[in-house]
Amino acid sequence: MPHTDGSPRAKETRFASLTSKTKIVSIDTTKLDSNGNPQITELKLADLKVGDTITVRSEQNIKEAKKFDNLRKIRNGINYYGRDVRKEEAEEIIKILKELIEKFNS
Repeated sequence: MPHTDGSPRAKETRFASLTSKTKIVSIDTTKLDSNGNPQITELKLADLKVGDTITVRSEQNIKEAKKFDNLRKIRNGINYYGRDVRKEEAEEIIKILKELIEKFNS
């Protein structure tokens, strides 16, 4: 959805690993079949070009994986590079970790 104030949506870069089971499709909403469904065409990885906008659907929760990876980077910064963490940041990290642990254990 566009922002009501007209500002652009924030772009986010994420990485996804492809396997032999990965399907890449183009959904063309300008070409509809007799039932009103968009045209879906299967693509190959080579069909994608730099700058293409894509949507990734995953059986795994990649949003939680991103949070976990961000926390891993903070931990590595502390352990290997002597990064300092403010009390407020540490409290937020602990809160996020508790939420992730609860989700992974449920």
